[in-house]
Amino acid sequence: MTNHIHTVGHSTRDFDEMLAMLRNNGITHLVDVRSFPSSRKFPQWNQSAIIDALPPDIEYRWIPKLGGRRHTPKGVSSANGAWQVKAFRDYADYMEDYSGDFVEVQSNNS
Repeated sequence: MTNHIHTVGHSTRDFDEMLAMLRNNGITHLVDVRSFPSSRKFPQWNQSAIIDALPPDIEYRWIPKLGGRRHTPKGVSSANGAWQVKAFRDYADYMEDYSGDFVEVQSNNS
C-alpha cells in the first residue's frame, strides 16, 4: 500500500466542512504544521477545539517543524529560482534537505 500525504488549509471553513473533506478522502491522521496552532478569528481552529471535535478514528498530531517560515541564508544559491515569492523559494530550499518529520508522519500512519 502506498502512503499519501494530502495538504489542506483551513481558511474560513467551518469544522464540519473540513471533517467532511477528511472523511471523503479517507484521511485517518491530521497533522497540524502551524507554528502556533490557534486562531483568534476562527476559534474552531484552535488546537484544543480541533482535538475535542475530531472523532476517535482521526488522529491529531502537532508537528510544528514541518511548517513555519524558512529562510535561506544570504549568499547561498538556490535551485528553486523559479519561485518568484521568496518565502516559497526559501521553504522549497528547506524541504530539499529535510524529510525527517515526513518519515515520522508516514511511519506512524502505517
